[in-house]
Amino acid sequence: MPSLYHDARRKYYIIYKLYLPNGQIKKKTKYYKAKIEAKRALGEITIIEQAAKRREITKDKLLYALNHKYINEQEYKSFVSDSGAGGVTLNNYVNAYEQYSQANCMPYTSQENLKRLRRILSYFGNVDIAEITETKIEEFKNYRINSGRAPNTINQDLHVLRRLLDFPVGQGIIKENVARKVKLIPNKQSKYPKAIKRH
Repeated sequence: MPSLYHDARRKYYIIYKLYLPNGQIKKKTKYYKAKIEAKRALGEITIIEQAAKRREITKDKLLYALNHKYINEQEYKSFVSDSGAGGVTLNNYVNAYEQYSQANCMPYTSQENLKRLRRILSYFGNVDIAEITETKIEEFKNYRINSGRAPNTINQDLHVLRRLLDFPVGQGIIKENVARKVKLIPNKQSKYPKAIKRH
């Protein structure tokens, strides 16, 4: 079981074990300045350690552990490559988005959003959600531009993707919503006619 310690330099640290899929057991240590932060981490690390020991660690826990630096990138990949685990993808949040759209949008808008959602899923496929970067979303935007889609259509696609990524952010699976860093395309068509100046 993970244990919490306090040293003379007034630092709190947790010693725990990581049970890797190949049978290797790694001893790890995490340091914290505040006791309350260390206690919160102790609970999370205990869950992760026990799940890994039983070989029942889930996709979302792996990403959570990686983003909170309980495991490193190499350790994460060793779990993902194992037959018993895989990465979290956008497909994991389809139901959550559908419920959100139906609850917050008019029926027609909700149907259009679901069409956009299917296009997004078709483009990204089963890519691990941790690998969806700002660059990859820019590539998606450029793909839609090169396909001849109108700026407003592409912007609506980006709005759907932003909301979709809000779910794993809210769960702590990923730290930030990279889709919100991607700028929308300026719509050159003004919504209102320009006023004619009087001379």
